[in-house]
Amino acid sequence: SVVDWYRDWSKGEIGLDSVTINARLRLIARFYRWAQQMGFIKQLPFRYQVVRVARTPGFLAHVDASANLVEVPSAMLSQKSAPIKFLTMEQVLVCLGVLSNITHRMMFELMVRCGLRQIECRTFPVKYLFDPARRRDLVQGQMIRLPLSNKDMKLKYDKPRAIDVPYDLMEDLWWYAARHRKSRQRAAGAGATSTSLFLTQNGTPYGDTALTDIFVALEKRVGFRVRPHMLRHTYPDVAKEVRRLSGREPGASEDSLKAALKREQETARDLRAENLDLRKQLQAMASVNEALRQEVRILHATGHAKVVSFVPGAPTR
Repeated sequence: SVVDWYRDWSKGEIGLDSVTINARLRLIARFYRWAQQMGFIKQLPFRYQVVRVARTPGFLAHVDASANLVEVPSAMLSQKSAPIKFLTMEQVLVCLGVLSNITHRMMFELMVRCGLRQIECRTFPVKYLFDPARRRDLVQGQMIRLPLSNKDMKLKYDKPRAIDVPYDLMEDLWWYAARHRKSRQRAAGAGATSTSLFLTQNGTPYGDTALTDIFVALEKRVGFRVRPHMLRHTYPDVAKEVRRLSGREPGASEDSLKAALKREQETARDLRAENLDLRKQLQAMASVNEALRQEVRILHATGHAKVVSFVPGAPTR
């Protein structure tokens, strides 16, 4: 059929991936079914076959009688599970060494160290940044939990989530926003405003395909494949390595916070004890001071002959 011919042409002549071909065949199948329902064609140019699919059991799996059997067009190709593509730590360091553009470097670091998608990186709001040195509840080497809202940026399925930003990366991003971003924003003109952290040289937000173009150019310089989605896949390994180098293994942050809280409690207890001791000393000094003032008043009165001193045992006249 024409559908089979299109499938073979896409695979053999064009060399498309099976996943891409199947996605297009599903669209073609829906179109033909619509045409049949509308009466434009009498029969479909392909047949359906029943196949078993791997599916994660859901909440109502115990009442599902389908047994994971579904109907698919017979023209569909078999798909093999492709391994997840990611960068090694060595490749990450090579990319960072090659990226001379400070904006591109900050975008790369934010994605690979925080697991951001490219759409999240492009729309990441500048208002999320702050100087961590001014926060007394933060310490060097700490991971900063940062909530992301679909009201401030674009998120997949508009679903809010949170990321962990390394302390030093927050410092670098804060410095970038205060120094470099302002010069780019001025290039857009006085009336232009943007909430995004990263701007182009013209002062405008990056477009939908901008990061892909940046990484294609980076790929040519480093000699291996680099794509935005690979940084998200690399994030778990990078985060683990950062924790290892900083001595903060999983669970260590909670332990360190508990230890810091215990130290603060002990310090507060010592300060309260010292404060109580100082109060007692102050009360004693107040009593001595009052006695001295009383004695001064007596001496002052004696000097003006208003008071006669009486010495016990002395002869009276």
